[in-house]
Amino acid sequence: MKLKSLLFFLLTALCFAVPSYAQQDNSFAQKIARDLVGQVVTDPPQTYFPEEWKWTLDKGEIESVDIKKTKKDSKNYNAAIIAHLKRGLLKIDAKIFVKYQYDGKKWVLTKTEMKSLTIPKQKDYSHQVELFMDYDFLPALMLKNNGDKTLFVRVEAVSNGEKEYFSTIVEPYKETMVAMGAVQSYKVLYAYKK
Repeated sequence: MKLKSLLFFLLTALCFAVPSYAQQDNSFAQKIARDLVGQVVTDPPQTYFPEEWKWTLDKGEIESVDIKKTKKDSKNYNAAIIAHLKRGLLKIDAKIFVKYQYDGKKWVLTKTEMKSLTIPKQKDYSHQVELFMDYDFLPALMLKNNGDKTLFVRVEAVSNGEKEYFSTIVEPYKETMVAMGAVQSYKVLYAYKK
């Protein structure tokens, strides 16, 4: 009877002492979030931002990290993650590949590779922006923010029968050029608070 009780105690202690895979991943997700501070975010497919756009992450801009896929052994840890980011009032989900190596004492981040960005649906302020063609000097598609909030605006334009997409940030009561040249049609897809 005593032997059974001792065995039960040891098994119970072992279960509580060894973290589950979910706990390990959650702990590593927190580590990745810390390690992303200072890393540069880009938009490789240019879905929202132009090629030259870059954003260096600050601590307060990383809300959380979800680990989607991992490949790991005793010395390497590779993961596909979704980093939930916040720039001002604009929320951005970044799909990133991260690579770690174990140096004998700790896991060290050795590589980050941006894959894509997604901007989750938010409150839309499209009714506060105005798109129009300006022919004063050269044909240009212009955007005006008629509201009191700085907005991140996504625009679709058709030129020579092909759709093109543009993103811009426009301050309250300001105008900005979206694209140079005449376009056949255009519309605002969304306008989110920056």
